[in-house]
Amino acid sequence: MNIYTQQLLDAVYEHSMKKHLTTRAQNLLLKYVPGIRELEKYFNKMPEEFVKMCPYGNPKTLLAYIYDFTQIMKGEYSRIINLNEKDTVREFLQLTYPYIQGEDQDFAVHFIIEHNEKPLLFFLARYIKHSTNEQTCIFASRYGFKDNKCHSLDEISRMFGKTVERCRQITTRYTLDNPSLLNEIKKCSRYSFISSKFFLNNRSADIAALMRYENLSLCYDSLATIFSMFSDIRLIRCAKDQYMAARPDFHEAINAAEIFKELSLLATSRRYEAQYFPISKLTKGVPKELKQVAANYISFYALHNYNLKTTEDQQILLPQTHINPGFEIEKALERKGAPIHLQELFDMFKQKYPDHKYTSIEQMRSWALRSERVKAIGKTSTYGLAEWKGYFYGTIRDLLIETLEASDKPMKLCDIVAKVSVYFPDTKPNSIATTMQSDERSRFVQTGKGFYGLKSKPYYKKAAKAHNEPQLPFED
Repeated sequence: MNIYTQQLLDAVYEHSMKKHLTTRAQNLLLKYVPGIRELEKYFNKMPEEFVKMCPYGNPKTLLAYIYDFTQIMKGEYSRIINLNEKDTVREFLQLTYPYIQGEDQDFAVHFIIEHNEKPLLFFLARYIKHSTNEQTCIFASRYGFKDNKCHSLDEISRMFGKTVERCRQITTRYTLDNPSLLNEIKKCSRYSFISSKFFLNNRSADIAALMRYENLSLCYDSLATIFSMFSDIRLIRCAKDQYMAARPDFHEAINAAEIFKELSLLATSRRYEAQYFPISKLTKGVPKELKQVAANYISFYALHNYNLKTTEDQQILLPQTHINPGFEIEKALERKGAPIHLQELFDMFKQKYPDHKYTSIEQMRSWALRSERVKAIGKTSTYGLAEWKGYFYGTIRDLLIETLEASDKPMKLCDIVAKVSVYFPDTKPNSIATTMQSDERSRFVQTGKGFYGLKSKPYYKKAAKAHNEPQLPFED
């Protein structure tokens, strides 16, 4: 007789006693015949011989009930030992785990025959999902057992016609109304490793393997809720709609609440480019013996709640969140290390962000002008960085003013051209003279043939006073 047949016989024996015998008859039978293996010896006995089975003057009526029950069990025994393995397991599941039906039952039958053990967590998840008990239904809806979606208390309140506070009380104080299944799980050595964990990571190799093994397609909150029923793991609220499954003493020891608050600020901050943030900055106050576990906990929290990945050297990758054209212009100039025309800057920007709404270079120009680091080189629509040496940021007229301002006397045109040619090598002397003569603000003066200066300089005022008449710029 294989183990499945024995388990089915025991289950049928217990079920049939409750169905066919009174409580008194059940107690009497269990006292002298605790199992079907002992009852088997009486299958072919006559009614009068049952007095020997239950001595001490038990009433004949009671013994008659037991005799009739024995004949029922004789027929069941004969039927069950002739079942094939698959039918035996299926009938055992129907009798012991009636909430396992359809495809779930097919999976369970195959699992038990192949692995010679029961998928107890699978049974527990299905029990919570299919239970008709109202409190269990509320609990199942809250933690994602019904449709793999965790519903809010407001939604559950409307679904079940109860107040939000009452729904909260039910979900926080819920106790599973199937203690026998929970005891089976606690006694199963296959789940003992869970008790040694500081926190639940459903992507870790051992947990992922367990979920595949038992066909557990559960969300994180559902899995954590199941584990909290038989281990020290608890579902801890970290922020609005954010929960982590961990041992409360560990969570408190590393001050996880403050760490996660800081991580939340990092994850939701505005960034114009991707950045790396070392986890070690978050674990400064963590006890040395818990630093590595805490780093793993933080890494999983970042991935689970914000989809932020962590590198092998434990740095959290914070992705770009916003597009700033001005920032992109600065970075493009930094990479090239030389001035870039606005058209090229625009082309580089559209190559990186092809779906961006900007369609012309003029939309980029405003960003270049408002940046403190980006400066225009003349009127050529070419831009560079303010900290670069060897470039003049401004027009030729601005350079002329700067050059003449640095001199205490008027300068020869050839000397002015030499200064300007350093930054604008293609500029001609006639062009420079025309630029000074056409200044709308009349800041330049010609003090002699081929000599030029600034109207604001002292030498211009002295010359005007000596002639007792104001001198006009560039008069014939």
